[in-house]
Amino acid sequence: AKEAVLALAAEERWTRFAEAGDLPLGFLTTGKKTTWAALCYDWLYDLFTEEERATVREAIAEKGCLPIYRALYGMRHPDEVKGWSFYPGDPYNERPAIDMSRWPTILGNNNFRAVINGGFALGIYALEGSDERVDEWEEMLLHSIEAFNKLFKPDGSYDEAVSYANFAMTHQVMAMEVVERKRGIDFFDSANFQGMMDYVLSLYMPSSIEPHGSVSFGDARRTMSSSSAFWVAGKARDGQAQFTGLNYSPHDLFTFLYFDDTVKPTAPDSSTHFVKLDLDWIIQRTGYEEDDFVLAMRSGLPSNHEHADRNSIQLKAFGEILLADHTKLNYNSDSAEWKLRGSIGHNTVLIDGKQQHYHNGEEGTNESKSSAKIIRSGQRPGFSWWVSDATVAYKWYNPELNSVTRTVIVFPQAPCFVVLDKVMKASGPAALSAFWHVENKDGQGAAQVSGNTFEIHRPQARLFAYLDGSSSVTTQRKKYEVPKDLAD
Repeated sequence: AKEAVLALAAEERWTRFAEAGDLPLGFLTTGKKTTWAALCYDWLYDLFTEEERATVREAIAEKGCLPIYRALYGMRHPDEVKGWSFYPGDPYNERPAIDMSRWPTILGNNNFRAVINGGFALGIYALEGSDERVDEWEEMLLHSIEAFNKLFKPDGSYDEAVSYANFAMTHQVMAMEVVERKRGIDFFDSANFQGMMDYVLSLYMPSSIEPHGSVSFGDARRTMSSSSAFWVAGKARDGQAQFTGLNYSPHDLFTFLYFDDTVKPTAPDSSTHFVKLDLDWIIQRTGYEEDDFVLAMRSGLPSNHEHADRNSIQLKAFGEILLADHTKLNYNSDSAEWKLRGSIGHNTVLIDGKQQHYHNGEEGTNESKSSAKIIRSGQRPGFSWWVSDATVAYKWYNPELNSVTRTVIVFPQAPCFVVLDKVMKASGPAALSAFWHVENKDGQGAAQVSGNTFEIHRPQARLFAYLDGSSSVTTQRKKYEVPKDLAD
């Protein structure tokens, strides 16, 4: 580890980005490298010579904290930014050009801020007493920690989905923890972190493909690591967060730092099985084990890392994903995968062959102009139901549309569900195409179609579907071909 951190300190720079052409600008890579350098400096302090300590401190300051400060300053004062870009000579310059003019605002409101908060905090306190800029940097850090916490909804949900909440919180917890230890400032009440763990649990979807899976809206895939769950459990004496960390979370390097074995775990009860999040995401389940039934639908507003997936459904039962969604597609708009970020890549509909609004990656994986809203929802004995209106998402390319809604009625114990897609147009008929995707990451997915029925097969379960409509209904089985080096 000592050799590694000295090699890290010797690198020319810790960033891929620049401001004003060649001023190093610190984002994800910078945040992570600053984190590891600062932790190694602290944990291995007695193994370094004083000259080696000075070398590591200089790298933390000049290659870590200064570029991060520059990025956070730009997020706080976007009007003063002198142009962000990839660093000269970086391989990303060979890819399709990305417009970064809005990045100070975009990145200031997503997981980037949290990741650099962690490295910045650890770096600042490693430098305390040896760098006169620490006070100025600390003020920026405290502002940025609170700015990220404001991104959580009142119920604790986070719009980039659980994978990115996990990525963010791994580093945001480091920042909050070190500030509390060094300055006595407790940020726990600046966001609903207990609600965040309820949100993580509501989207938990273990399967034969991913034992620690999460409902994969946008670019999400796995659930949150146990370190964040145990941090919440310890701070709030939250038994359900403790249970989630012990039973439904993969462990990471920091798990042991936050685990408090005096918090008694409490299993979630059936009151958590039907959830409508502040994001207008809605989930019905029978439990949290691999064999349990989970059906989720994505309504709601635009967000970073989203897809054109309003009213899209995901289903898991008997250990198998029976209506599949992608788990993180390629970020490059020239990739064959990019088209699958559009509506055809999701269990939703096209109308007259036109999808919901989506962009061509001009700014990266930023938000689109699509939105939807849960307009009614509820529970009755034996079933739940909801209605999502996605008219705004579809009118962008088809202004003739008056209304596009999807109604879902779920009988979880059966288990079965009904989907009603309804389209109203100013004049003339509309052709509606509903897509239902097969999970085939392991090559063990299959589908059969016959007349107005279809079946989706997985090794341990099958989905049987019957279709009807106001006019004739036909079914087709198709495969979207991408180069073999990308996916199947």
